[in-house]
Amino acid sequence: MVTFFGYSGDPVDTIDFDTGRDTNKQFELVANTIARMSKNRNPSLNVLPAIQSWNYWRILRGATDDLRGLGGPDARIKELHICCHGGTSMLSLAMDFQKGDRIRKRAMAFNARARAVGNDQALLEAFDAEDAWITGTLSVLPMKNGGPDYEHKRWKANEQLSSMFAPGAYIHIWGCNPGAVHAKFGQLPESRHYDREVDAYLKRFGWHQTHPGIARDIAIQLGVPVTAARLLPRKHSGGLEFWVSQGGAIVKTETRRRYGEPMWLWAIRNSEWMTYNHRGDPEPTVRIFDMHKAPHEVAGGKPPTWFTSLYR
Repeated sequence: MVTFFGYSGDPVDTIDFDTGRDTNKQFELVANTIARMSKNRNPSLNVLPAIQSWNYWRILRGATDDLRGLGGPDARIKELHICCHGGTSMLSLAMDFQKGDRIRKRAMAFNARARAVGNDQALLEAFDAEDAWITGTLSVLPMKNGGPDYEHKRWKANEQLSSMFAPGAYIHIWGCNPGAVHAKFGQLPESRHYDREVDAYLKRFGWHQTHPGIARDIAIQLGVPVTAARLLPRKHSGGLEFWVSQGGAIVKTETRRRYGEPMWLWAIRNSEWMTYNHRGDPEPTVRIFDMHKAPHEVAGGKPPTWFTSLYR
């Protein structure tokens, strides 16, 4: 079992991207909590230390090279958990890094590059350079410094990653709204993060076509079931909330307050958990760890006792 956690989104500008440590430990705490719960549920499971991952390439390396290094050449993934900010079209692993300057600079450079060399070539380069895991990343996966044999390389990369999963494996994304049926690219104009250059940049990843949501895309491309949260029909806002144990009670928390473990993420009432199979179809039950739960057992709101009690 391997767990990855992204950047909290705290508005600081002094952290080095490659070697820095997030001062807000919310996703790291969730990752460690999930790892302990999974081990309690299945004591025979080899649980690796959670890996800080502010870039999707770090996850790909962690799920292949790091796993072999820590678990041996025959190691295979039974569970892969990702704790991060998200949306319908991406896992935002470095959201608001350096107050959003990192993605803003990339967006401006990309938009200029697209005007110079054309959208298709610029997009291949953008998928390669982007921090977020975006719908389409595994479909058009460029390898670093890819060349004419890029198509061969990206299929080889998908095959290598797919082969790392054991029979019966699953992926769980602990982030807001990656379980949507279809991806929506770009930013909401009313969002506090809205930036015209960034909005134009993100919309280009859609290729002006309809795409599956990021969780469905990963399930289809890797052939592994994926559990994620999505907004309920006819609801306009949703996502996950942080919860902690305080005085023997499970309470909702402000994300910037300092807490220790355990810390959980759970769907709010306007959202629901879904598991998509390898075809991208919703399963009748929701996979969490090695359990298959009925929808009412994983309803949005306060995390259920059967779930939080796995932390001990």
